[in-house]
Amino acid sequence: MILYINTKEKISEIKLYDGRAKLVDEASFDGSFILSEELAQRIEGLLIDNKISKQDLTHIAINAGPGSYTGLRIGITTANFMAFGLNIPIIKITDEDNVEKVIKIKTTKEKFINPVMPIYLNPPHITKKK
Repeated sequence: MILYINTKEKISEIKLYDGRAKLVDEASFDGSFILSEELAQRIEGLLIDNKISKQDLTHIAINAGPGSYTGLRIGITTANFMAFGLNIPIIKITDEDNVEKVIKIKTTKEKFINPVMPIYLNPPHITKKK
């Protein structure tokens, strides 16, 4: 099973795909102001609803943007940690990609290799000490 996470916009989505990139189930929710609290719970709920354990996941796919700074940061961090912890590959999806097509092509790796880095809409604004 492949878990897809998309937190680049106000409405976040999580989806489960089978090994042939066929959609099994999906959920979306308004993550405004509560995404860091809700994302892991929503993923757990989707897995439980489909009687799937985390160990049944073979890949994690994440939309890397461009998009919201905070939303991307939370979603990508969650995806990277899950993939690292489960030692499964992570698949980077961008807005130009067809999710199902990319998942079909990139599901050949067997373990976690490199984390995904976000694509932000704007460069970061870092304030300087006064």
